Amino acid sequence: MSVSGKRLISGSSHAFPWSSWVTVAIFSGLATGIFWWNSPLPTATQQNMLLAAVAVTGLIALGTLWQATYGTFRHFRYRGLGLELTPETAVAGSEFSGALLVPVPFQAGREFKVAFSGSELTAQRYRESKSDTDSYRTITRPLHGDACTASSEASGAGTLLRFAFRLPADAPQSLGYGEPVLWTNDTADRVYVKWYLQFSADVPGVDLDETFEIPVVRPGAAELQLREGENPSFVMARSGNALNVTQPAFRKPGKPGSAANMLGAGMMASAMLIGWDLGGSLGALLFFAGAVPLAAIGAYLSHELIVTLSAAELRIVRRIGKVALIDVRIERTRIKAVEVVPSFGLHADGIAPRTVRVRTAEGRTYALAEFMTRTRDILALCNLVAGRLALAPQAIAGAREL
Repeated sequence: MSVSGKRLISGSSHAFPWSSWVTVAIFSGLATGIFWWNSPLPTATQQNMLLAAVAVTGLIALGTLWQATYGTFRHFRYRGLGLELTPETAVAGSEFSGALLVPVPFQAGREFKVAFSGSELTAQRYRESKSDTDSYRTITRPLHGDACTASSEASGAGTLLRFAFRLPADAPQSLGYGEPVLWTNDTADRVYVKWYLQFSADVPGVDLDETFEIPVVRPGAAELQLREGENPSFVMARSGNALNVTQPAFRKPGKPGSAANMLGAGMMASAMLIGWDLGGSLGALLFFAGAVPLAAIGAYLSHELIVTLSAAELRIVRRIGKVALIDVRIERTRIKAVEVVPSFGLHADGIAPRTVRVRTAEGRTYALAEFMTRTRDILALCNLVAGRLALAPQAIAGAREL
């Protein structure tokens, strides 16, 4: 979405380190549980072996604690970044420029490096021995690379960076812009073309190291075209004069089957089993530390979000099976804005999920779709809702920052 020919891309490319904090909790609990449950042992040799096992487990927890702490500081320091790109979509053979305000006090002589690169990503199938399923590795072909030192100037309590690059005339357009690269049987034949801007600098505290994906088109194209046959982050269906927009159960946006998510689920299940076996207060703590997030994830995946748009009202239903959790009807005249806001956390690949919601005249907000990582789906849903409810263009808030 443009703002006077400009595009604002918001957020940090680094996720909040939820998995690291869960790992810290699990290994800390394991170290405590191993020692609590087994000590003291009858012989010095057995006691020393026990202490060695506790020490190794504790060192893993401490190492992960450092990573989690550093990642947390990085996330909160840079999560409010906003890259302003001019023009809104870079064109092959033309120059584009940008500005980025970073939360770093200005200091003359400090270097901020900007790298601009493009890559083509394809999948290569392979099958491991004793396996009946295909695995995939990413084949990366560099398309372009350039770098510069951004000019910097003081701007309030931060530093404003300015830069410019020229795209080669033969630069291919973006393919799969804003989408995570995830190889499955359905996507293994796809070709992704990604263009990135990376900012880096040695600064006091947590160093700057942020990456933004930008859209690139061929000359004469106004905007990226949606690839034929792509699955959107929601499903649309007509019902009489009304339009249903649904995020179905067990078909959520993102990567629910990725290795990182499966590892996290395995850790939670392990915490439950260890807690059950330990018993007592420590066992109960470990059991609930695994059970609560697993239950929350299961509830999210199994519930369905249905939005019905008609000329007179908006109906929002959340349900698990046939049990309705929320069923709200909002008259069109009460809806003041359609907003795009960050969802809870980030996916492991760094794509910042967004929630599309409506805000009423009373200030209450209701989600229409959640954890959407594809820019075009977000914009399409915003425009669909605004058009269906006959809202003014200025009622769409936040979509201009994508």
